[in-house]
Amino acid sequence: MSVLTIAPVTAADDRLKTLTYPRFAEYLTPAALAAPWFHVIAATTATQPVGMAMLIQDAESSWRLMSVAVSAQSRRNGIGLALMQAAAQWAATRSLPTLYSVHGGEMRGVDAWQGLLDRAGWSPPVLCLLSLTGHATWATEARREWDDLFVRLAASGFTVTPWCQRSVEDEAILAHLAVGTGRMAPQGVTDVLPGASLVIREHGLPVGWVLATTGTQPGDIYYPAGYVTRRLQRMGWLVAALVEACLSQQRTYGADGTCSFQTAGDNRAMQDFMLRRLDKWTIRRNTHYQSSKTISP
Repeated sequence: MSVLTIAPVTAADDRLKTLTYPRFAEYLTPAALAAPWFHVIAATTATQPVGMAMLIQDAESSWRLMSVAVSAQSRRNGIGLALMQAAAQWAATRSLPTLYSVHGGEMRGVDAWQGLLDRAGWSPPVLCLLSLTGHATWATEARREWDDLFVRLAASGFTVTPWCQRSVEDEAILAHLAVGTGRMAPQGVTDVLPGASLVIREHGLPVGWVLATTGTQPGDIYYPAGYVTRRLQRMGWLVAALVEACLSQQRTYGADGTCSFQTAGDNRAMQDFMLRRLDKWTIRRNTHYQSSKTISP
């Protein structure tokens, strides 16, 4: 291989787009390359770019290693490692304490990527997100199988009502409940689907919610936020509400679609439940893992 140059990218170059996924290539515009929240490093031979690292600043002002890619014919030459090292050196010049990276557990070449993270001195990947997808009809079977749960919860005052029917008084209670719930808060969900989103109630008063939005696949409905007040957690309330939401999805949008749920990597109780009780209805499983790199000054 000819002499390799590793340097920041300051001008758009369409050849770089061939090195990465289309969803990442969309960032390689003159405006993004000039933005303070985006940084790209390229590995280039005398004739063409052969590798690229992309970094982006998230909403919490942390910097994520978004992508590292090397052309197929140039792999196994240490270019990926050199790009990782260049990213860490750039972070040091910015006095950043850490970089982090998130990758899918099912992505092609995951073992090679995790090996590269290890060689570059990044922390071992830790599960940060679990997502399961199943046919919407799973809720009909679950409602029948878990009838004892629903009988018990009904005796405790469990009901659900459509999200779009909440009152001014409900809004005030829900706003109070949402404090400290992070990404589970209703404010973080855009384009809420009214036909599959519910308020969870105890003797008529709001104690939680299940919110739905359009999924990434055609016909898929995604449930990004579900919460029930702490004293009712791990008692089946949220699980029952998810079943009711998917039943509502069937009635409103049809039984031919799919539904997707996710939980954070640190919510081991929900992870265990999803894998233990929902796995038989799962048609697609996605996991995401996070790794980090401490930056030396």
